[in-house]
Amino acid sequence: MEISVIVTAHKEGELVQKTLVSVFRAIKFAKRTLKVELLIILDKADNETRRYIYSYQNELFCRIYEVDFCDSGLSRNFGVSKANGRYIAIFDADDLMSESWLRLAYKSLESFNKPAVVHVDKCFVFGEKEIFYKQCSSLDKNFDISKFF
Repeated sequence: MEISVIVTAHKEGELVQKTLVSVFRAIKFAKRTLKVELLIILDKADNETRRYIYSYQNELFCRIYEVDFCDSGLSRNFGVSKANGRYIAIFDADDLMSESWLRLAYKSLESFNKPAVVHVDKCFVFGEKEIFYKQCSSLDKNFDISKFF
């Protein structure tokens, strides 16, 4: 298994449907050349979110786990503990993934000679405010580690 995709869900409701469509599309694209698994972690999910997730259960080749952590970090770590992939891709149930992201991330990771984290190049945050920004790579000359503190 090359990639384990972990999606954590809580109280996203109908929004999780758009996330799953984007994740499925990216997995289908990646599976042309890679072995990919999908794990969905329902962390004290509300009934609406749970209903959307389980409505896809018969169409998916995924594993669904229900936990009661109420903590995104613990939910992600739980998913990692259940994953079989060489690489882990973590998404929240309100994230969208481009079709080619998994394959491009895999190619990037394979090109490094040491452990690495890859992330999306650009982010679009939507909701009450809409924000579009470019993330800076730690390899970029303009990278400022103080922004993490």
